[in-house]
Amino acid sequence: MDASSYDQLISAAAEGNLSRLQQYCQAHKQDASPETAREMLKAAVVESQPSVVEFLLQEFPQLELNDEIVHAAACKGSPSVFSLLLARDSSIVNKRLERIGTPLSSACRTRRPVEFLRYLLEQGADPNKRPEAFGYPLALAATRYDDTNAVDLFLEHGARREHSGALAAASALGKETMVEYLLGKGLKPDTDAREIAGDHPLHAALMGGHVGAAKILLHHGASVDVLNRNGKSLQEMADLLQSKGEDRTEFMTLLSKAGEDRARS
Repeated sequence: MDASSYDQLISAAAEGNLSRLQQYCQAHKQDASPETAREMLKAAVVESQPSVVEFLLQEFPQLELNDEIVHAAACKGSPSVFSLLLARDSSIVNKRLERIGTPLSSACRTRRPVEFLRYLLEQGADPNKRPEAFGYPLALAATRYDDTNAVDLFLEHGARREHSGALAAASALGKETMVEYLLGKGLKPDTDAREIAGDHPLHAALMGGHVGAAKILLHHGASVDVLNRNGKSLQEMADLLQSKGEDRTEFMTLLSKAGEDRARS
């Protein structure tokens, strides 16, 4: 297949030109490589063309639903398209996508509507499947959405409160309202850090320079003698940041006062 024909097929898939694809498959299906078929399917998924997706899945029954296709479907947030892929392979709802996580993670990172997140959960998506690079869905919901609906949804579906990294994620961005909300939902500062590559929320707040978030965490009993993933204390990290020209004086004054108050109580 020459480059021009390849480009035309990809465009036809993206534009939903089903008749063009049907004509091609009737005459030249044997010439289409698995790679070409996957790229056509990916284009149809990205542009949300369910009729084309359905046709290609029927025409190429051995076609693998690779990470790119599943990730694209999750990012698009179309239940009609995702359902077609699920009908081919129901395991994709919890497929581990390399360096990303799961379809639920992809949907959260791209701020898909809460209705789509609910759809994935109803199809069996696990909000507690160990993440790759981007954290548990609860932590993503705490930082990627402006309201608490996604957080509520995940908690209703059994999202873990311990070691989710949600408090740290919100603290790192200074999202004080979200930090308060998560604490009100039963998350605890001292049991928040992810088990792999996780940090205490106070360390996250320190790195971001968010004194307001730190005040909230301390008010809810956060320990001040906590180490980060590299074994560094809050004081050591503050000194390092200070040496790089980042003022953390107010932050450390807050921690010192908290320590003194607790020593007296």
